[in-house]
Amino acid sequence: MIVKYKTSFYTFVAPIQASMLVAGMKDEKLFLQVESLMIQFGEYFQIQDDYIDCFGDPAVTGKIGTDIIEAKCSWLFVQAMKMADEGQKKILIVSLTLSFQ
Repeated sequence: MIVKYKTSFYTFVAPIQASMLVAGMKDEKLFLQVESLMIQFGEYFQIQDDYIDCFGDPAVTGKIGTDIIEAKCSWLFVQAMKMADEGQKKILIVSLTLSFQ
């Protein structure tokens, strides 16, 4: 849910729907369709951002990724938890816990 909604609303949904309101659009069904589509855009954007944070070349991206060091609940961490067996999940949780100490 964090990955899905973290960026979607303030980066995609709100600006597009605000523009629609300014343009005088009032079709509620269209607003819901735009919301659904923009949530997908936001989710894709966040996945890409998390991936680049981990695997991106700082010489190209201009930033050094810190999501893992900062123990952020990134898309990559969520995917790792989904694929991990119980032993691997424990290792992930312990490493996450240690990063907060």
